[in-house]
Amino acid sequence: MRLQHSNTSACSYEVPCDVLLHRIGEINQVYTQSAEMRPLGCAMLAISYDEELGKPQLYKSDPSGFVAGHRAVAVGDKQTEAMRHLENEFRKQENYTLEEAIELAISCLSHTHSMDFKATELEIAVVSKADPIFRKLTVEEIDAHLVRMSEKD
Repeated sequence: MRLQHSNTSACSYEVPCDVLLHRIGEINQVYTQSAEMRPLGCAMLAISYDEELGKPQLYKSDPSGFVAGHRAVAVGDKQTEAMRHLENEFRKQENYTLEEAIELAISCLSHTHSMDFKATELEIAVVSKADPIFRKLTVEEIDAHLVRMSEKD
């Protein structure tokens, strides 16, 4: 995080998401090389909107230091099942609107956990070209998506 702050102060340019995550991955990887160092044990997802590329970015860093960019990704106990669901959905349709992407994320969670969620049980954040600042959806916005999804079924 100091890297981002110092770069913004010195260059008036924010560090791109991929550069920041690769730096964090390098730090995580160093911890895996030495027996006396305790490895960091968390995966990290980072999202941003890259103005130069003109598209949102999604990166995942794992405790071993591996960093990769994704179009959709899952982290956690059931990540294999969730990734399989996302891959199947991306085979059917390649490009998604923001609303479709939000509903895909909700359906992935519902499918993976075999349950329906209430709006108060979910936290959803988005980054888009229209709104490049990280923003959490309100409970009302999430509920509107859940209602729309139930009407489709």
